[in-house]
Amino acid sequence: MIISLRIWIAFYDCVLAPFIVKYTHQLHGLHPKNKLNIFVLDTIGISCWWKIVRVSFRNVILVVAIVYSVK
Repeated sequence: MIISLRIWIAFYDCVLAPFIVKYTHQLHGLHPKNKLNIFVLDTIGISCWWKIVRVSFRNVILVVAIVYSVK
């Protein structure tokens, strides 16, 4: 979650904030509630992504273990 927070802050400051200020013509960009909602959705997405990667990696390890254990 810490990594997700760091990625979100960097993305927001460098990419999203200047675009939003230009698009909405408001000095502060997004409302704090909107920032929090985006962060929560980002965290959920990253958690789901890591679960998929973890299961895929586990399946590959199991297949390799089965292949090398059969002689």
